[in-house]
Amino acid sequence: MAVTRVLVLVAVVALCIESVLSCMCMPQHPQTDFCDSEFVLRGKILTRTPVYGGFNPDMPMNIVYKVEVNTVYRTLGSNIAIKEDDEVNITTSGYDSMCGVTNMTVDERYLITAKEIGGKLITNLCKWNALFTQVTSSQKKMLRNDFEQECSRTPPCEVRKYCGAPDPSQCQQFDGCTFYQQEDCYTQHSYCTRRNGQCQWRRYAKRYNECLAAQSRKR
Repeated sequence: MAVTRVLVLVAVVALCIESVLSCMCMPQHPQTDFCDSEFVLRGKILTRTPVYGGFNPDMPMNIVYKVEVNTVYRTLGSNIAIKEDDEVNITTSGYDSMCGVTNMTVDERYLITAKEIGGKLITNLCKWNALFTQVTSSQKKMLRNDFEQECSRTPPCEVRKYCGAPDPSQCQQFDGCTFYQQEDCYTQHSYCTRRNGQCQWRRYAKRYNECLAAQSRKR
């Protein structure tokens, strides 16, 4: 009985630790994810390989995805060169609690954003990783040109989620644009650009208006 109680206690403690250490990501606009990444690509998952050797022998320490590169939107790494038709390895943590991207499926095509760390391509759950079928037509246009152009501006416009204050004047002022939800129409069909010295949203109007209409019907 005493042993059983100890095992139950250990299990409860493990669950509590998992809860405390669970991955937490600040909501980001795709433009921010793009500019913060050294590599942005569209690719097909060829293999998914768990790598063991961490503190839990039953859980993979890392997961390595072999990816066939279909389109390169950004490549800034100093030690890794990527071009279309290459096969590259992308590494992520094997633990959800450590922000590992553990659910990418073999034979599916994804938009993947990553950084070069220690000569490896590394991504995590807080980056913009999505099935390419879920990337909007506006985002595909922005990936091809708009995002890179905005990243290279001096100074670039910052994009932040609304601070949540009842009065916008109570939010910290910054040089950029504000969006309101992770999946709102600004994230799906707009990017932030500088015009006449001021940062403001540039919308793909037709898709943006269709998005607003669809959101209104859901309310």
